[in-house]
Amino acid sequence: GEGGPTSLFEQAASGAKIPFDSEAYHAGLAQFETNLSSLLSKYQSADIPVYIGTLVSNESHLMPFDGGPGAAVDPEAWRILEEKRLRYRRENSPDAEREILVQMLALDGESADAWFELGQLETLSGNEGAAQTAFGLARDYDRLRFRAPSDFNEIIRKVSREYGAHVVEVRARFIEH
Repeated sequence: GEGGPTSLFEQAASGAKIPFDSEAYHAGLAQFETNLSSLLSKYQSADIPVYIGTLVSNESHLMPFDGGPGAAVDPEAWRILEEKRLRYRRENSPDAEREILVQMLALDGESADAWFELGQLETLSGNEGAAQTAFGLARDYDRLRFRAPSDFNEIIRKVSREYGAHVVEVRARFIEH
């Protein structure tokens, strides 16, 4: 917009911080659902078949854009834990590193960076299910909002059912391959 970002998506793209599970976050989800419903309604009225794919992002190889600790976390305490974690990573001590990541997540359970590092660790340890969960949380907690969040895929599935669109599970196929 001329007077600055007007929609929540424009705000997110401009780097505005939208806290996870906040009023603004839920407004962004509602805006996405309204826009998708409007579009699918028009196609349904015109009897045009629609195939819509779920969203996907490269979770295991793309670090969060803005995923450090939140403002309420003591930066010095975080720095000390991060130094220990990195030392344990260099020493190839996954159990010790995992314990440090648990401590970091106790300080800030929405630190996308900590979830991402836990995903990396679980991948190295062969724990693919735990790694996928951690990578998904890193994606969802990234403070640069709306990077293919899980909530969007739920909306895509819901609205597609309402308007008779066919959902193509792109995310599932991406993970499969």
